[in-house]
Amino acid sequence: MNPTVSVIIPVYNASRFIYRCLDSVLAQTIKDIELVCVNDKSTDNSFEILTQYAADNPGRITVINNTSNIGGGRSREKALRVAQGTFVTFLDSDDYFAPDFVETYLRAMHESSVDVVVGGFTKDYGNRLVKVPATSGPWCLTTYSISCAKMYRKDFLIENDIQYSPIKCGEDIYFGLDLFIHKARYRTINYTGYHYFFNEQSTTNTMTADRNMERNVSDIFRHFLAAHHLESLSEADQDVVEYTYLANMINALVVYDRGCGIRSMRERVNFFISDLKEQFPNYRSNEHVGLTRPQGQSARIRMAVGTLMGLHKFGLDRPLYYLVSLL
Repeated sequence: MNPTVSVIIPVYNASRFIYRCLDSVLAQTIKDIELVCVNDKSTDNSFEILTQYAADNPGRITVINNTSNIGGGRSREKALRVAQGTFVTFLDSDDYFAPDFVETYLRAMHESSVDVVVGGFTKDYGNRLVKVPATSGPWCLTTYSISCAKMYRKDFLIENDIQYSPIKCGEDIYFGLDLFIHKARYRTINYTGYHYFFNEQSTTNTMTADRNMERNVSDIFRHFLAAHHLESLSEADQDVVEYTYLANMINALVVYDRGCGIRSMRERVNFFISDLKEQFPNYRSNEHVGLTRPQGQSARIRMAVGTLMGLHKFGLDRPLYYLVSLL
């Protein structure tokens, strides 16, 4: 019989953390689980660890060995094509599950006729844990764009060809928007059993201004809009996609470009505004932009987008960006 749940784990140079990751899946309160691990051309001994775990747990672990480094998103897509479970969840190789993770999500899946169950996560800083709840409404798929800490009905992903961005950094943004555009039915649960380990060497945590995250965001949305033409969407859906762009662009400028210097920030803000006008020419009428809306959005994103886009209406946003560039 096929397993009920497939846990997909992309692995790249994760030998320091992969034992904890794999053990957390094998220790789940529900055992009807398969692991599909994709070694994404690691240069350490991650592949050897995976093959040993597969040998020690026959029939439970499948190991795919990529011949080139294709990134976490494409590795997940590759694993999805061989996964046997009715439901699928993703786990990053430096993270880990609480023992009741699969049981909790599976119960929520069975209780509701949905395609995606969305939970929060717990940030593990090594010496302290911080719980981060999921957002609600469409934002649980779009601006809360992590593809982990969620469980999916596999048939929905396959039938709708839900994909990741070909751009390796920020690829979850595309995946979440693809779910939204294809009208995925979703449910948010008050649960934080996914443990996100703050690994300072991870791709996300090594992103700085020299990685040009704002240009990555632009490219992701260009790819997305090439596949899903903006004019073909309802006005309400256009506003959600546009707000997701604003949230990610402002995050790139305020978080990743912090400390880049005024001259560099000026160039980046010029790029942002030019790109915004080109990709979303009607952005000034977006009903979601405000300090008290949209409903269900996290306070951090709501305040950042509401404040900076509010100041932008009066040409007063640049001083705030320049201040960030000096921090």
